[in-house]
Amino acid sequence: EEDEGWDNDEEENEEGWVGLVEKQTHDSFNLNKQLIITTLSPLLAVNDYGHPGARFPVHELADVLDLDAAQLTLSRSYTRSEMIGGYHTHLCLPRQQLPAIAAGSVFIFDTTAVQEHITENHLLQLEHDGLGLRKGEGYGRVAVNRHGDLGLTGRTETPLDDSEGQTAPNPPDSKVPQELQNLLRDIVRTRCLAEMQQYARDITYRIPRNKIPSNALLGRLRLFLRQDSLVKSLEDLRDKPAEEQLTNYEIDIRGFNMPNLPNQLTLYNLFKTAGTKPDALTGELIKIWVEQLAEDCDKDTRETMIQALMDSESGNLCRDFLDYLLTALRRKSRT
Repeated sequence: EEDEGWDNDEEENEEGWVGLVEKQTHDSFNLNKQLIITTLSPLLAVNDYGHPGARFPVHELADVLDLDAAQLTLSRSYTRSEMIGGYHTHLCLPRQQLPAIAAGSVFIFDTTAVQEHITENHLLQLEHDGLGLRKGEGYGRVAVNRHGDLGLTGRTETPLDDSEGQTAPNPPDSKVPQELQNLLRDIVRTRCLAEMQQYARDITYRIPRNKIPSNALLGRLRLFLRQDSLVKSLEDLRDKPAEEQLTNYEIDIRGFNMPNLPNQLTLYNLFKTAGTKPDALTGELIKIWVEQLAEDCDKDTRETMIQALMDSESGNLCRDFLDYLLTALRRKSRT
């Protein structure tokens, strides 16, 4: 479909986007010792340190023109910046916002010294390919020297680059909002709980039926989960038969994301570890899911989220895990 506003003779090539008609002559570019680039869509780029920034990609432009970046002198610019977001449909989450040069921004380069090296093919290629990041999504489309006889006057709105050494304005704070961090933590907790429930089913499958504690003991353990001190309740099990039922079989937990635990644990040690060191059961899972679901967040934000989840949710996750395990064991003992 043709976008509203395009002329009918401006078509889309099967091999890619063709912004303006390619059959125009070299004269239509009006190369009068100036290279005038107008952004037709937001332009995403990175700064010298590889971080997103609203800066014109001079080095990329120089590569397209087969020039050295030092040969391109930005004489004037009429620019604005904006924040570009997006949405992860598979995660149902917004993407991190990035600073961008707004559509309609104009950059004027003095090409007096390199005029003879810039050809029509260079400029056509520049208009065809665009500049910056995520060009396949429509960002970074540009027009080159298409102003005709229009004069460019007025003051510079936001100079992003300057030949006299002026620096670009600092981009807006891209820190992930607290509301989004809270949403991510809820999703991570849900994913961790689902995986730990699968661990409970696997553990139940690995314990022989004759090694499962009695229903009465399973009921007592469930009561312990509802008390403030799970470990103290376990230590209060004075009768030897109850202790033997919790230590008479070692469960193979290899393959679970619990690297801080031994490969084999008894039910007693599993319950005790959940009460004393819940992070040993949940820490690796929390880290894995935060890294996957918050991949667009910066490292400091991810580490903060991981620590916050361990502090607030590890204990609750462990209790829910043990409660689910007790239910699964009781069902198996009845079959």
